[in-house]
Amino acid sequence: MASSPGVAVSHDPLLRPFLESPDEEDARAHLSELLERHASPLVRDVVRGQVPDRTGGSADASDVHAGVLLRLTAHLWALRAQEEAAPLASFTGYVAAAAHNACHAFFRN
Repeated sequence: MASSPGVAVSHDPLLRPFLESPDEEDARAHLSELLERHASPLVRDVVRGQVPDRTGGSADASDVHAGVLLRLTAHLWALRAQEEAAPLASFTGYVAAAAHNACHAFFRN
């Protein structure tokens, strides 16, 4: 998403507790909540809609779901480590796009 000149874009408020946690333990707790409450249900819905039962069923869908959460986890830790990282303005938008991309990659393979 492009921003207008002079308009600052910041991280999605959902991410702030994780990104601004004072220590790793606190960050892990916030990350766990982000993944369990926000990311996982959205990924599950996207994957369920795109990986039908006829292609291998729940095992394939479960693999795609787990892969998305793994990539999200790595991306969020990297985002936390980079002070000058581009802001992630919409966490749910990012999660949905990552899930859609994973489904497309699943069908390419």
